[in-house]
Amino acid sequence: MHYKYHFLFINAINLQAKVVKILDKRIKYVIILHILTAMT
Repeated sequence: MHYKYHFLFINAINLQAKVVKILDKRIKYVIILHILTAMT
């Protein structure tokens, strides 16, 4: 039982890291878009 919860906890951390990476990429993309639109 305890092992099952431990596994879920590790899974949650990994999922959070993936979400952060996706958001970081999206934020960078938005910043680049803003810079490009500001230049033109």
